[in-house]
Amino acid sequence: STRKESSAASDVYKRQASGKAHTPREVSPRRLASRDHLHAGRTVRWWVVTNACRASMFRVHGYHKYLVLALASIMAMGMALSYLYSMNHFNLLLSATRALDYASFKQMERYTPSRAADRRNWVNVYFVKLSWFWNTLCTVVVVASLSNTVTWKRLSRFAVRWALATCAWFTMSQWFFGASFLERVHVASGAQCLANSVRVSDELCRTRQRLTADSHPQLFDRFEPGFSTAHASIHAGWHGGMDVSGHTFVLTLSILYLAELVVPCLTQRAIASMPRGPLRYLKTFSLYGTLSLMVLWAFMLFTTSIYYHTTQEKVVAFLCALAVWICLPKEPVS
Repeated sequence: STRKESSAASDVYKRQASGKAHTPREVSPRRLASRDHLHAGRTVRWWVVTNACRASMFRVHGYHKYLVLALASIMAMGMALSYLYSMNHFNLLLSATRALDYASFKQMERYTPSRAADRRNWVNVYFVKLSWFWNTLCTVVVVASLSNTVTWKRLSRFAVRWALATCAWFTMSQWFFGASFLERVHVASGAQCLANSVRVSDELCRTRQRLTADSHPQLFDRFEPGFSTAHASIHAGWHGGMDVSGHTFVLTLSILYLAELVVPCLTQRAIASMPRGPLRYLKTFSLYGTLSLMVLWAFMLFTTSIYYHTTQEKVVAFLCALAVWICLPKEPVS
């Protein structure tokens, strides 16, 4: 080995002395172009495959079309009844009266035509007002029931879907850099915040703050004599503008969101792979509970389309919910 190293070193010395030092082999331009072309082809294939996987997450499946058609039919039937028999007239008049004449508003509240037309009914107060809490609870229970079979890919879809839907619900109906997005649309379309026909700050309608003679003496001084004696406190209300139905938006989005949890679990393959033991009871409970909640949301969507808001306000809210749902990852049925 020592002789080979010395001979190799002497060969290098001879080449350097003769001016024929070893240089790297030059690559022809044609070979360089072929390498670049090969690299570009691999990059394009990777981009196509990656985006195809992403697109498949948002692809609308067959059961989605039937579900949207069913929701549209529920809305159409409710709005037809509302239009033919003026069943939303009472609540439209009640909302206007709240802002213009608070005394008459309190009188009208006592004579609601039905429990479904009363905003204070217990289903609206404890379920619809807390709809996203119930949706989140169903999500947790369903994911827990699938803990033995769920993959990380599917779990990530659950998490991304819940996060996107929650952000949409929060910004549309709760907060969007101050007022919610739907409230900003309401104000931009001409709505004014009034307290017994007196123009007040929009913040009072947004926060639904109680107004008393002690907290707002200048406001109560503008009311007729004896008003503060009959009404110790009042609330301001919106008047005018297009009040896009927040109930229609959140109920439609909730049904479409919950369908992604429960429908793939109702296939023959999913039923055949049902686990045994306590996990089986948990999965059964989660499926029946989610389906029951979907039925309740569908019923409340029907009553909302009958008794509340104008046709335009309900259609816009329904389309907004569909637009949000299109952007959510979909669950394939196998």
